Formats: sequence, structure tokens, C-alpha cells
Amino acid sequence: MKELYKQLSRLSEVHLILDFDGTLIPIRDNRDDLSLPLPTLRALKAITNLPVTILSGRDDEDLKTAFQDFSFQLVARNGFEESATLNQQGVQVRLRLSELLPQTEVAATLIEAKGAMTSLHFRHLKNDNLGPVLLELVSRTIKELGLESGWHAYLGKMVVNVEPRAVSKAKFVADYLAKNTHASVLFAGDDSNDFPVFELNHPRLTRVFVYPSDSPSALQWSDVKKMPREDFLELLEQLGQRS
Repeated sequence: MKELYKQLSRLSEVHLILDFDGTLIPIRDNRDDLSLPLPTLRALKAITNLPVTILSGRDDEDLKTAFQDFSFQLVARNGFEESATLNQQGVQVRLRLSELLPQTEVAATLIEAKGAMTSLHFRHLKNDNLGPVLLELVSRTIKELGLESGWHAYLGKMVVNVEPRAVSKAKFVADYLAKNTHASVLFAGDDSNDFPVFELNHPRLTRVFVYPSDSPSALQWSDVKKMPREDFLELLEQLGQRS
């Protein structure tokens, strides 16, 4: 953490793009608990002169509720831009899943509608083994509807996300770098929907994989920094005080 702080301190203009769930707050059994832990609050309040973007798969209202005391840029649904065609297809997938789920062992899954996108939450069921079962059901449904060329499902932390293939945090980050030509960007994430950003190779992009201090994770990208959440929050606080 100290070495990364020194590295970032040498840069004249640093912008932050931060994931929310798992990065700034732990994954909780109740996904509606949007409260920011004290260490997160302390770190974010220390940031006064660095541009901050929260880039999340959550919907707009969740982000507005969580960050109502901050003037951050809030980018919901992973930066996806809606379209009428994709919205119609997304509703088609969601309706079919709502018909199928009650007949399965994952019947208690919560279905969250997010425009074209859908998130299927099973964190409250406290059973990691349900993920692959749910993912197989969703993938099969997409294929049966003839939408596999434009849609996909992937397993996150106690959630299966159903999205158009056009959705990508990497696209948002790449566009951000293109628009802010003098900025160095620090991106931090923790989950599979953050992995496309970790694959970006850009000279002005620093990528940080954040994990719970009690469960370190292996990561396939050797050039991505790995950091426990408590250390990452300390890094944010120090950067904020520097600014």
C-alpha cells in the first residue's frame, strides 16, 4: 500500500473510479443495507479535491441513497446506455425467469429489475452452491429465447447478473480516460463485472483488486494490485489528505 501511495503521489492529476459492493462496503446478507461503514465514511470524507466516480451495477436510486452526503459522480448499471430494443429483450428474459424460478431449488431467489438488466440475488439464502445452478438456468433460458448472441449471464458474489453483452465497465473507464486526457485514473473493484477493467492496459490506469482481509483471493492478472479493503480505505484517506 505504501509503495502504491508513493507512486500515485508523484502524479499531478489523479481521478478515482470506484466500485461499490465488495469494494467500499462488504457483501451483506441484506442487499438493501446501503449504509457506509465508518472506515469507508472516514476515507471518503477525506477526499476533497480528487474527482470521484462511483461505477456500480446497482440502480440509480440505490447509489443516490448510499452517497447522498457526497457530490460524487454516480454511474449506475455499469455505465450501460439503455435502448428500446434491449429493454424489450431484457423484460422478455426477466418474465421467463420469473415463470421458471418457482419450479426450481432456487425458488427463493430475489429478482431485481434494472431496466434492460436483471440481477438475481441469493445472498440471503447463504448457500454458495446455488450460484452455478442459477447460472445454468439463466444461460439456458437466454439460449432458448434465441438471445445468446446479444446477452449473457455471469456469476458474481451471491448474485447472477443478466446483461446485454454491450454492458462493460471497461468501456466506461476507457471512454473516461479518452475524455480526461491529463488524468491518471485509479480504478478499484472486487468482482467478476470488474474483471474487464483489469484487462485494460493503459499507461494512465492503475487497477486495484480489493478483497476482504479475512479471505484473500487469487487473481490472474499479475499487473493488478491486490489489497485488503481496510488497506485500500487507508490508501484513499491518505490520497484525500494529500489533495
